[in-house]
Parts: sequence; structure tokens; C-alpha cells
Amino acid sequence: MTMLSPDPFIGKELRRTTADVPLRRTLKRLGVKWLLEVCVLGWHGNGVTLLDHNTGERFFEEGDSLVLATTNGAAAWRGRELRLQGIDAVEICAVPRQAPYAFYDGRRVGLEL
Repeated sequence: MTMLSPDPFIGKELRRTTADVPLRRTLKRLGVKWLLEVCVLGWHGNGVTLLDHNTGERFFEEGDSLVLATTNGAAAWRGRELRLQGIDAVEICAVPRQAPYAFYDGRRVGLEL
């Protein structure tokens, strides 16, 4: 498995958490490699053409499938359903955001109970 990222490192949102180092160790132990500061220019069924953001070089990386991790989307429909039941919706029902902000909302609602 190869992880691709336009960022300079994998898991940038984890770097201030205790999950960061153990996750990287586990990925390495499992043989996962990562290519950083690249973007996918095209999928060909047997691999991807990548663009290196630093050098401008285009290159091919073999692979048998491509899985995309894209921007999160809020489940606003679920939030509306919960609010109709008198439940203050937090977490996945609000706007997409980083975990600390969702934790803050959850704590705020919990303290109001």
C-alpha cells in the first residue's frame, strides 16, 4: 500500500495527539510507504501518474486500485431529525471541521444538560 498526499507528511491532523507516533510506527511495520507533496494527475487502471510539487516532475506509480480520502461532509439531515426530537446535534451533524472543534461542541452541549 502506498499513501499519497499533497502535504509534507501523512496525518497532519494527528501530529498534536498521542496517536501520531504509534500510527506511523504501525504503518511502517505493515510495509506501508508514502509519497508526499504529490498530486494525482491521472488513474490508468494499473497505476497513477503523479506530479511532484517540489520538482514539477511527473512520474508513474503502479497500483491495482485507487482509494480517495476527500473532504468531509456534514450529515446535516441527521441533525435536523435530532433537533425535531429535542436533541441538540453535535459532531457529524454540524459543519465539517477538525476533531477539537467537534469535541468543544460536544462538551458545551454536555455542560448545558
